[in-house]
Amino acid sequence: MAPLDLRGNPYVGPRPYGWRERSRFFGRTRESKWVRDLWEGSRLLILHGPPGSGKSSLLAAGVLPIIDTSNVQLLPIGRISLGAGCVTPDDGIRNVHTYSLLSCWCRDKRPSELRDLTLADYFQALSVTTDAYGDQLTVLAPIDQFEELFTAYPGREADRDDFIDQLDLAMRMSPNLHVLIVLRDEHFADLLAYEDRLPRLELARRRLSPLTPDEARQAITGPLGSTGRFLAPGLVEVFISRLASRSVDDGLGSSLTIPATHIDPIRLQTACATYWTRLEEDLHQIEKVHLPPLSEPHAELQDWYLTAVATVARELDVSCPWLLTWIAGTFLGPHGRPRCAVEGPAATRGMPNAVPAALEREHVLVSERRLGARWYGLGHALLARPAGRAVTAGHGDHFSEWRHLAAAEDAWSQGAAPAAKYQCAQGLKAAAGLATRIDLHGMLGLMAEADEDGAAESHYVEALRLAEQTRDLLRVAGMELALGRLLRRGHQVSQALTRHRRAVELNSRDARALLELGASLLAADKRHEALDAYAAGLHLDPGSYDALVATAEILIDLGRDREAADMTRRAATAAPDPWSTARADGLRQTALQRISGRN
Repeated sequence: MAPLDLRGNPYVGPRPYGWRERSRFFGRTRESKWVRDLWEGSRLLILHGPPGSGKSSLLAAGVLPIIDTSNVQLLPIGRISLGAGCVTPDDGIRNVHTYSLLSCWCRDKRPSELRDLTLADYFQALSVTTDAYGDQLTVLAPIDQFEELFTAYPGREADRDDFIDQLDLAMRMSPNLHVLIVLRDEHFADLLAYEDRLPRLELARRRLSPLTPDEARQAITGPLGSTGRFLAPGLVEVFISRLASRSVDDGLGSSLTIPATHIDPIRLQTACATYWTRLEEDLHQIEKVHLPPLSEPHAELQDWYLTAVATVARELDVSCPWLLTWIAGTFLGPHGRPRCAVEGPAATRGMPNAVPAALEREHVLVSERRLGARWYGLGHALLARPAGRAVTAGHGDHFSEWRHLAAAEDAWSQGAAPAAKYQCAQGLKAAAGLATRIDLHGMLGLMAEADEDGAAESHYVEALRLAEQTRDLLRVAGMELALGRLLRRGHQVSQALTRHRRAVELNSRDARALLELGASLLAADKRHEALDAYAAGLHLDPGSYDALVATAEILIDLGRDREAADMTRRAATAAPDPWSTARADGLRQTALQRISGRN
């Protein structure tokens, strides 16, 4: 009998699939090929569908993996809003939507370099690969959650119109540019109102419907392939029948169950992720008794959310009611709209960084790196309702204490660096607690580090002084990490090592601290010690792509090519995007060629 693979839940729950989960993405093969072919053949493709129909998953885990990047040039998935909770007044930013999108496409540029850049500027400066005949390749540019053009940043309608004009000009100036727009059905008509502003483009449209029963069957059974588990005969049909049913109020105080012809992917994934967590470790055949009871989709999502948060609360010994309150206060803005929060050097909106990291592992949150920092947000916009309903009272004095930090993050995400610095300065004047002051200095340090303006060190040093004054060891460790990173970039390697060794001593369970220590040891040419640091980090976080790639590179340098080949295989699996996968594959080819040459 095959051994069980219990390293993780094979279902992603209510959050979208990402590139990492492409091998577990089933049921959308036909749609993936249609979208790819339409995108490559059309200047502008609009993919739309209802909320929770799997549009983002289809793009990241279905379409991107089947694109032949030897024939096209693919850009990262972009967003035209970075999840600000409140609108920052215009602070010299040319266009907030353009700034947001280019921060996704230009991750090697400083935030200050993006403020005045237009889409036409970007594509004119883009280094486009050519084919064997010297012709430029088609550039595929994906923009997800395009409905944010109409829902984010109220009061900045002029930016919306200007963004459409910029897109039109960029596509006219770059005839090899093919854009994919992904948005919800309810805003499809809003976009079509601008159709006459894009008069010369070849426009294609595709609607993504929920799953058919056959597609749902693949989505349920496909991810089980590597787990050693399987559904009892006939059980998948029972499960699909339950998922396709809808309970409706008959207006007389009773509910009716009505069968449907399609299944919402988000409901399917939530139900599958729920039943998986209830299985005994030695179980192989899944029976009817293991399936979760299904009620109303919103109630099912609420139950999943509460269970996931309770799991993190137990793991980290945090009060569950307090954690629920923190999530709502941090990731919901005015009127319950989702918002993002920046991971500081030691804490995220007052909470130790281990907490949002654990919530990401449970798929409650997702994170991405942009503007030189890690940003967290809810795993799916539909989680906003469960997050809001999970708390009944206000968010209390804690969130009042962090209001200036939240405003600074909102401003920074919109390119308004002066406004962000002003909010931090106001927060430092008003802060009652030293923890708030530490994290505000940490925020100022992050912004300065991202823009390389030279002020980062002074902010981190002040934050470290305050943390040591209060014996806040987690924040001390976080500031030591930040200072060590600055020193290493400034080629002061021995001082960086001192900082990073102290950070690991203070917080030996922090995988990122071990990753930074490994990088500093490698910069000091202490390769064997660096390997030990990376190994310790991988013990805590086996899926750390950066640690896996760094380890593989060291092993290749040391001539340990067979170990390197195995490490690159793991790195390719853990890669967060196609470009990271290509890097891991390139290292693997190097290791295999050296092995072959010796044989």
